[in-house]
Amino acid sequence: HELGAPLAAVILSLRLLLRRLPGVVDAAVSPSSSSASQEFQSYAETALWEAERMRVLVGDLMDASRLQRGKLTLRIQPEDLSPLVRRAVSLAQLGTRSQTVTLEVPQSPVVICGDATRLEQVVVNLLGNAMKHASASERIDVRVTLQGSEAELQVQDYGPGISRDHLPHLFKRFFGATRAAGTAETTTGLGLGLYITKELVNAHGGRISVESREGEGALFIVRLPLCEQPPETAYMCTIASVPEAD
Repeated sequence: HELGAPLAAVILSLRLLLRRLPGVVDAAVSPSSSSASQEFQSYAETALWEAERMRVLVGDLMDASRLQRGKLTLRIQPEDLSPLVRRAVSLAQLGTRSQTVTLEVPQSPVVICGDATRLEQVVVNLLGNAMKHASASERIDVRVTLQGSEAELQVQDYGPGISRDHLPHLFKRFFGATRAAGTAETTTGLGLGLYITKELVNAHGGRISVESREGEGALFIVRLPLCEQPPETAYMCTIASVPEAD
């Protein structure tokens, strides 16, 4: 709480600023200076994205602790996966100007039983991972499809790919994988994002996998069971992480 509350205040202030910024800037500069308005807008968006990234890091630390103690709680109810993924994509796009995120979703609802906030966290984590590790990839593709009794989410980048030696360890706690050998990338972050993502997917009765070849990018696939018998009311459940094998 001591870390989260100040960040929440910063994020709220930046969002309010972005809403009012065009009018404020236009009143402060000459009417012909539209570039100034765009410049200030860019600064504010960058600040918001960095604050959101810090919020994710703090949240990862707290979630990892809750998982270890069996204290992470989910609020389960029917959710349409498509608008949830749209929100996550919109948030992630604030953090990039060099990458285009494409989104494909079915026209019909994709209803699963889950915690909307935590499922959105899964998508944001996967998009953030792609943006960080495949920064040279001009495009990231996000797809939602129906596969029989399951919903499938794909996040695909076209960066350097993941080292084959790192693939078996990718979802382990505190494991910070670099991408394929020969890149200038340095590993950043806590090594918790993909670990938490896997635990959240498992808690929803789903599974996550990754396909990658060096030099050909990475494809993360999340499969979640469809909500065939929706609960009459939302209910809470608590999850704990499974001890990792050495």
